[in-house]
Amino acid sequence: MEVLAVEAWAQLGSCPPTRHEQSANGPGSTSQPVHEREQVTDHDVAAFVDVVQASVGLPAGAWVHYGLTSSDVVDTALSCR
Repeated sequence: MEVLAVEAWAQLGSCPPTRHEQSANGPGSTSQPVHEREQVTDHDVAAFVDVVQASVGLPAGAWVHYGLTSSDVVDTALSCR
């Protein structure tokens, strides 16, 4: 869902396409780092976003989760199952 949101921002011209491409090529396996980060944040989506943003780096990482709430991500993902 995060990558699709960044794609939409890029299509709208809000973020440069290179930033979208960087976010789409984020971390391959995030489960362990996200689990570790969740122990600090006590929030699954916040932990995921922190890990992905750190992996992608700035400035591209700033577009991951931009304008979204945790419910936007989780509810949309669940509706696509």
